Amino acid sequence: MLSNKLYPLIIILFLSFLISCGDTEEKKKAPAKDYSNPSVQLEEARKLLGDDVKVTFLDNFDEENESELIAASEINSGDQWGIKFTSIDISGEPQIIFETDLLDGSLEDSRVEKLNLPGKNYKLIYYNSADFFMGSGGGEVFSYIIDFNEREVYYSHLVADAKKVSLYLSDNINNDEVRQYFLNTFKRDFPSFVLVQQDVVLDE
Repeated sequence: MLSNKLYPLIIILFLSFLISCGDTEEKKKAPAKDYSNPSVQLEEARKLLGDDVKVTFLDNFDEENESELIAASEINSGDQWGIKFTSIDISGEPQIIFETDLLDGSLEDSRVEKLNLPGKNYKLIYYNSADFFMGSGGGEVFSYIIDFNEREVYYSHLVADAKKVSLYLSDNINNDEVRQYFLNTFKRDFPSFVLVQQDVVLDE
């Protein structure tokens, strides 16, 4: 018969074996997430931020990480309506790095794309509301360039009416590449715009 002293050792070895088997099974059940797959990006962003997330982008958006996940959300709840952009660290369990305030705009019929400026060694996000707020008698275009590394949101606002087309650029634009990108983009569609020093707010 085995000595009573051996029983605890046998039990410990048996339990260790079960635990190691459980760890192996767990690893088999949870493969690494393929963030190159857009559906995986959207699923993980919505787990963290909710179903308001409509669009995602994966790339290098700052100087610290190889790649981050950017989520674009459209908020429409109670008295809150607008868009928001969030950078997410995906090196481990997804977590928020930076999130913009709620911005004027809609993701419907808009342009949202990655932007590469020569003076930056990482990507930015460019947003343009396009024709969403424009009608036959005029309207407005909201546009943003978001620098997640600097945690800055650069803003431009074009307002068109029967008299003139006004373009406002936010005061925090101290990068000439950002400024020129806004100006060149609007010049293609609204060559007669006039730069204004104060933002124009349309009457609702």
